[in-house]
Amino acid sequence: MIVTENAKAYFSTTLKWAHFLYVIGIIGIVFMFLAGAAFVVIGCVSDDVASNIGKSSVEVVIMGIAYMVLALVMIIPLVYMNRMLGNGTEAVNNDDDAAFETS
Repeated sequence: MIVTENAKAYFSTTLKWAHFLYVIGIIGIVFMFLAGAAFVVIGCVSDDVASNIGKSSVEVVIMGIAYMVLALVMIIPLVYMNRMLGNGTEAVNNDDDAAFETS
């Protein structure tokens, strides 16, 4: 397979955007996990705070656990994106046409 210089330039631009989205994804996961942990703590500590938002403390704890589980599930696409970034950067830097297959 022959990869043209133009395709390599486009792929390099794609890698930059993928890196940006990877960082945004990690930040989003951290905030989502912290929000879930806050919901669990609020639900366990105070019934008054939970009742102010119209929920029981059990519902707030379940919502917090759901947030944390979803944050953990969001890690899976970021692992694949990290692999693509590593293999793609290696392919662009080493000018290796065969390495584009693995990225």
